[in-house]
Formats: sequence, C-alpha cells, structure tokens
Amino acid sequence: MLPVPFSGRRWALPFLTVLAPSARWSEAQGRRHKALTDWAKQAILQTKRWLPDRRVVVVADSGCSALELIAAVHRHVCLITRLRLVSTPVCLSRHPNASSTVIWYHNGMPPAAIRWVLVRNPSGQRDAQAFLCTALDLKPTAILQRFVCRWRIKTTFQEVREHLGVETQRQWSDLAILRTTPALLGLYSLVTV
Repeated sequence: MLPVPFSGRRWALPFLTVLAPSARWSEAQGRRHKALTDWAKQAILQTKRWLPDRRVVVVADSGCSALELIAAVHRHVCLITRLRLVSTPVCLSRHPNASSTVIWYHNGMPPAAIRWVLVRNPSGQRDAQAFLCTALDLKPTAILQRFVCRWRIKTTFQEVREHLGVETQRQWSDLAILRTTPALLGLYSLVTV
C-alpha cells in the first residue's frame, strides 16, 4: 500500500503481474501445471529481492494459507492471510484466547511459526473468522488492520476493469495476452502517481 499525496488513503498500486494459467489450460497445452501457491512464492521472493532493506508485508486471500508457501516465505516477508478453520465455529467461539502463537507443521513439511487471530461476532449471526500472520511480533489489531487494507486491492482491480478495460480485451495471440494486462496495470499505477 502506498500513500498518495492528493488522497487521504493508501492505494494499492500494481507493480508486478503474474500470469497463472489454469490446470485445464496447462493440460490442453501439454505443459506441467504450476500451482497458484508456487506462483505466489516466486512473486513474493522476487519482490523481497527487489526490496532487500524494506519490511515487506504480503496480504493475501485464503488460497495462500498453505504451509508450503508459509514455510518458503516466512523468513523473508510478513505474510497475512485468512486461516482456514479446522475446528467448528462453536468450538472456536469457546476458545479463551483471541490470539496466540503456534508452530504449524505437517509430516514431510518444514514447520513454521505463526500468530493466529480469532475474530468472533458478538451477535452470533456470523461465523468466527481466523487469520494468520508469520510476523510473531505484530499485535492482533495490527494484523486485522493490514488485512482490512486488502480490500483496497479489490478496489484497484475494479477500477482497472471499469476504466481501462482489463479482462475485456480480445487478443488473438499468447504474446498479446502476456503484454496487455501488465501494461494496463502499469498504466493505472502511472496515472495514479
């Protein structure tokens, strides 16, 4: 998130794009499929290489709540994502703590320390939500504030679709597809700045 001088809020400005083909497309092309978490790991680690002296905070959706990804990036960046709940909401709502640190592990995978945060709805009308963070020093409120900022990314994509036509282009070659969306996202960032 970047503070923009003329605005009172931070903006999500695209600076890197990754074309992640679906499993169906990869199969049709006779290519090995690369999972979305593998693409995410590559993009996260590349960003950290570009910004070695900055603390990089990556806020992602629950698709990035995977131990393979967390184990690969937790020493390099702070990853915040929604945690997939394994307990029932009733069990979670009775848990005495709203946050704690744990070691997440699975057979054959390197363990990773995470801080989890549980958000309960006092009215009980909505299920409890859980979040994870690989930076153990962040307070639960800071984790939730950063996760809420993720919606600015959604706003950015909505604006890019509405004003620049992303996802409505009709290209006839793979190279055109590879060039157009990154160019439009870059144009959005350039115009905003």
